[in-house]
Amino acid sequence: MRNFFLWLACLCFVMLILFSCKKETTKVAPPQDSPNEKLIPMIKSWLDEQKKSLSTASSARIDSLKLNLNYDEISLEKYKESNELIVIPILSGFKSKNNSDKSPVNYLVLVFENQDSIIKGNIIQYISSNNQKVVPQNAFYKIFTYHDPGCNGQFTILSITDYFQYELKFENGKLKSVTELNKKVHPNDGAERVNECIDWYLQIWYVWSDGFAQLISETYVFTTCEGDCAQPRIVNGRNLNVNCNGGGGGGGNEYDICVSSAISDFQFEASGAQATSQKETISFSSIDDITKYKNPKWTILRGASGWTLRSEEIGVIKLIDPTNNKWAWKSLTHGSISMEGSPLPTTSIEYNQGVGTPSFTAETATATTVLFGGMSLNFNVTYRLVCNCPNVPLVGWFPPIIRSYTSNA
Repeated sequence: MRNFFLWLACLCFVMLILFSCKKETTKVAPPQDSPNEKLIPMIKSWLDEQKKSLSTASSARIDSLKLNLNYDEISLEKYKESNELIVIPILSGFKSKNNSDKSPVNYLVLVFENQDSIIKGNIIQYISSNNQKVVPQNAFYKIFTYHDPGCNGQFTILSITDYFQYELKFENGKLKSVTELNKKVHPNDGAERVNECIDWYLQIWYVWSDGFAQLISETYVFTTCEGDCAQPRIVNGRNLNVNCNGGGGGGGNEYDICVSSAISDFQFEASGAQATSQKETISFSSIDDITKYKNPKWTILRGASGWTLRSEEIGVIKLIDPTNNKWAWKSLTHGSISMEGSPLPTTSIEYNQGVGTPSFTAETATATTVLFGGMSLNFNVTYRLVCNCPNVPLVGWFPPIIRSYTSNA
């Protein structure tokens, strides 16, 4: 009997330990908000703010967008300086009028400044060329910073009210073409019209491997005159709208004409610079009684908007005839390249110091008398687009253009 009570006491002790452990293992930590969840009220507030002064139809599009954001899949991508990109997948309940026959994957991409405020945003559609269903992580950041986005296909950038702004196509990690809505102004022949009319075209620019863009297609889509400028139209699967200031887009983040102007000025600079061989000055300084420096300075490149690159060479000459004060070259080497003036604000210029080949060698100058010296200079210039337009900025997707030049003097 004593053994029975001892066994019963042990059993109760073991059961007490088990239930105590079970109670500890079933404790649930209090729920914690994800850092991204704190963005949701800010996103909704920003979208509501964009509806001010919009038409009923445009406001309804924003409401539909807001209701169809997959907030569970919010992600952040680094962008530039203190800014980030907020990327939110859009659910299928939002019916875009763009590319409706191509089953695009839709995202809302917002620029988040200083982890404090949203300053701009766009709907971006992705249509894969290799059956890739979703955009890879950090693809939007890479598009705008010259990197391989990790996918092939078409990115269509829309306003938050679903109007077409521009398209980018990528192949093998490189930007291959840009499609945009552009205008041509012409006086209207009708006596009943006072204002100028505008012909609108969809332009496709092919981007070559060196970054230079060439217009390869221009399709007329419609003409606007006076009060009909705000009427939306569906053309070639794109929902087009223009505002009365002459820019494409409509509502929320309107497409600004500065994009086209920036690209045009950038290409003007990149294609308009010309190599030249214009002598400027020659500076002299003594080394000793029979040798001195003779440093020629000359213009080697003249930019399209008036800026120049100049090269200064380092030469040494020797006295060969004191009676007639006659001098001959002893050596000539390339010195340095510098820039004078500034390009258009849409373009930044970078240049290397080049490689100079003199018309004679020091050995030749020692063995013979060299009275005339020259320099052949090979150098590179990199042109970069600078475009601070009100959409998701285009700085980055347009690759730099690198040009090689040769100047002879």
